[in-house]
Amino acid sequence: MRPSRALRQLALAAGVAAPAAIAHAAAPPAQPILQVEAEMHSSVIRAAALSPQQDFLVTGSADKTVRLWDLAALRLRRVFRVPIGSGSEGRIHDVAVSPDGQWVAAGGWTGWEWDGSASVYFFRVDTGALVARISGLPAAIGNLAYSRDGRFFAIGLMGRAGLRIYEISPDGYRHVFTDTDYGERIASLDYAADGRLATSSPDGRIRVYGPDHALAQSAPTPAGAAPLEVRFSPDGRKLAVGYHDVARVDVLDAATLALEFSPRIPATAGFAATYSVEWSEDGQLLFAGGRRDAPGVNPIVAWQDAGHGAARLLPAARARIGRLLPLRDGRLAWASEDPALGVFDRAGALALIRQPPTVDYQALGDGLLLSADGSDVGFAFEDGARAHFGFAKLELRPGRGFGLSAPQQTGPAQVSLEQRGHAARIAGVAVRLDPFEAVRHYAWSHDGARVALATEWAVRVFDARGAPLWSVSLPVVVHAVNISADGAWVVAAVSDGTLRWFSLRDGTPHAALFPHANRTEWVAWLPSGEYAASPHGDEFVGWALNQGAAREPLFFRAVQFERTFYRPERLERAFAPPIARAAPFAADRLLALAPPEVAIDVGLQLQPRLRGPAARIVVRARARSAAMTSVAVFVNQLPITPAPQRAIPAREGRGLDRSFEVPLGDGANAIRIEVDSAVSRGVAEVVVENSGASIADQPSDLYLLAVGVNLLEYMPGESLSYAASDATSMVTALAAQQGKTFRKVHRRLLADGGTTPTKRAIEDALRFLEQARAVDTVIVYLAGHGVRGNGAERGYFFLPEDARPEDLEALGAGSDSAPSLISWRVVIDAMERAIGRRVLVLDTCHAQQVRGGLDLNWLAKQSASSQFAMLAASSAEESSEEDQTLGAGLYTHGLVDALEGHHDADGDGVVTLAEAHAHAAAFVEARRTGSQQPQFVAPDVLASLRLR
Repeated sequence: MRPSRALRQLALAAGVAAPAAIAHAAAPPAQPILQVEAEMHSSVIRAAALSPQQDFLVTGSADKTVRLWDLAALRLRRVFRVPIGSGSEGRIHDVAVSPDGQWVAAGGWTGWEWDGSASVYFFRVDTGALVARISGLPAAIGNLAYSRDGRFFAIGLMGRAGLRIYEISPDGYRHVFTDTDYGERIASLDYAADGRLATSSPDGRIRVYGPDHALAQSAPTPAGAAPLEVRFSPDGRKLAVGYHDVARVDVLDAATLALEFSPRIPATAGFAATYSVEWSEDGQLLFAGGRRDAPGVNPIVAWQDAGHGAARLLPAARARIGRLLPLRDGRLAWASEDPALGVFDRAGALALIRQPPTVDYQALGDGLLLSADGSDVGFAFEDGARAHFGFAKLELRPGRGFGLSAPQQTGPAQVSLEQRGHAARIAGVAVRLDPFEAVRHYAWSHDGARVALATEWAVRVFDARGAPLWSVSLPVVVHAVNISADGAWVVAAVSDGTLRWFSLRDGTPHAALFPHANRTEWVAWLPSGEYAASPHGDEFVGWALNQGAAREPLFFRAVQFERTFYRPERLERAFAPPIARAAPFAADRLLALAPPEVAIDVGLQLQPRLRGPAARIVVRARARSAAMTSVAVFVNQLPITPAPQRAIPAREGRGLDRSFEVPLGDGANAIRIEVDSAVSRGVAEVVVENSGASIADQPSDLYLLAVGVNLLEYMPGESLSYAASDATSMVTALAAQQGKTFRKVHRRLLADGGTTPTKRAIEDALRFLEQARAVDTVIVYLAGHGVRGNGAERGYFFLPEDARPEDLEALGAGSDSAPSLISWRVVIDAMERAIGRRVLVLDTCHAQQVRGGLDLNWLAKQSASSQFAMLAASSAEESSEEDQTLGAGLYTHGLVDALEGHHDADGDGVVTLAEAHAHAAAFVEARRTGSQQPQFVAPDVLASLRLR
């Protein structure tokens, strides 16, 4: 088989038109579609497949993505994207990997919205490109399978559309066999090594086809129940069967389909059904996973002696186990509907796990709380811990919140849900739902005039007599709804982890929030694309943009548009009168702002690995865009490209093609290339393994700039007492690490009694940071006054010794012009130009002549985007206290105390950046007289940075 030619020349499969009553668009929707993208599936995983070489596995999800994972570490390598639409369009039911490991096939509810028929999509593993499709299928796709020799490709269809088999040749995929004699959908397909194909169906029958596709055997299941998954034993002599509706596993003779035995499932497994079955590679173990109706961890059952022996429970996931994947070395991989992925080692211990980044709202129901004006929302995490978010202050906080109301479940008429929600009535009137659509939850408006339903893929609003008013289709399940007391908003809790606000009047989208399951990060946005976020929150959502029915969609993360769309002031006013409706984010605007297309070439394969003494490789960066301005390379979150090498001159035109020498650390090296334009940022990433010499083996220097401004020449009433001595103490403490933690400490001190900290002197000193190398550490310490302006751009400024009072007055009056002050943009730019490990420490108060201190949320956001650490003595609007008895600022005194060796949290003889901050924060908490909460934002590689 030559799959490259075959896939290029795929012939369209003959199809049957969809029912005439269903209207279909001519092409996938053109408007950008928001998707959660947090390096893991955001909805249930029911599809998974191993590469024949077992170096990677592929998963497909209801979140409409297919993902390729490095099996050694469950590290995400690539995301394959299918054309998507509203409702169920784009949900993946199954995936398959070609026997040569070059192609991934994916299908499900794919193509119906525009074709009125289903499609199977084929992707190249090495590039992620969607290269071909089989279309025209008469029903949604349930299952996919390649024959072991790569000659045939089987498709199991939903409904009663049955089985289709295609022969793979150099000329394409040729349809060779159809069997429509099925009373229900095909639930499972499995090829034996000799070419036989087994299928199962909820019509109650198991079927086995010969290598010639002739039906060899067809028999009802011994249990008389609906079989779900069927798997040949490695020798092809037996078939294991799992069931949709009973807790049972049967082992059949594969030649006759007669029952051989049924292994006993331990009662402690708590199974209500056994959805998945599988054999170990050597056939000595039989596995089963299923669904528990009782609370607790869902286990996998492993029977010894090919199912005849003792059973062992392997605790795995919260939700049902969707797929089991046995590995050659005795390990077992699995995928669940949490969504989660895991790998058990040969001893049955859980060695690897990837868990969902999303908050699970399935059991939220009446726990979705809302303020009267809709601007504050409360919800719960899986363990019941409450949290709430408010738009006015853009804060995600633990606890229930104040003044938040539960959904109104009673109204002027009765709402009844029947047949597990697949039928509903309002005031006795039957509600019209789509096929397979179920109602999950409902809420009445406080005046009783309207009721909102949360369904399988929509928010629907009706009047009190049951008449439909509007509905909004969503690409995911809606688990709960609430209506604000003022009657303005409907809020929906959605299975992708988002909370979404709609106008109660007409369903117009108004705002959305994604709180990460880590309970710290979040991102909120408007339909226009403008957003606010925690330091890393905007990395977790983005927009998919379809490029037609036969090409993979483009995908852009929100963080790539930070320069244009990070507008927290717009989000703060989202619910403040007068309420403005933001225009939808149109495709033409997204394309106009689209970031440069970036590619990395390291001359290696999918899982590159280097061995030997070399600690450096050369990577080639290629990018295309009309207005590229700079390029930078990062290794494990640290920049290695010196500032003079970043600029992209106009002569390079629309194309960039450069090579960079990249130093490597030991182990996995995440190489990231960023190419900026004036409005957005393009990104490409690759992971390179290195087991030779490492960048960590090279000696590291420290470049330290400390600024302390006590005296303000033109504003003596605003002077501080200890900023200068604090800066001096920091220099003294870190300089003592020369010849110890650092080979050499290069230091600049600008403070009273030394170099005068004027604006010019500070800006000149910031250029000193550019001398650092990729292996070095850069620390900038600023003590003094920091202020936030009140203008439209909300400028941020540090006061040098020669700051002028008229500039403070201008800021207070709404101007963004303050020529005697140092813009925080200057400080951030200096941090971005430096390379290596970069840390910014702020111990600043705010001047009384200007209301409002530093906007530390903005600074933390800049820190996260630029991959440097930020430590701040206090949060926004707070004062950083000075202590006369200590003769120092509280926070700086705590840091210096840690740097001098008086604190080592884990007793390992090393003081890290995170440990130093934790000690300083505890010191502030013990001695402060007012409100002061130190802040810390750092990527992992800097949180563990050794300072002593």
